[in-house]
Amino acid sequence: MKPRLLLYPLPGQMSTLLTDAILTQVKEKGLKQKEAAQMIGISPTFFSDLLHGRRTLSFEVARTIHKVLGIPAEVVLS
Repeated sequence: MKPRLLLYPLPGQMSTLLTDAILTQVKEKGLKQKEAAQMIGISPTFFSDLLHGRRTLSFEVARTIHKVLGIPAEVVLS
């Protein structure tokens, strides 16, 4: 996997740090993106759109990502 540049996201969009953390946790837990999306309570399409910066991250989804995937709050809120 190519390293990504850490960019500051636009308001509501996820940073590449969070995207990388999500993908790492999904892989480490042996989940498919569809399964992760279901665990978070969002559609697979919405999950993919979040990861690609096409959707904004709400507080509720951010909190659920923190709880379900075990990503530190500092990373989720960055």
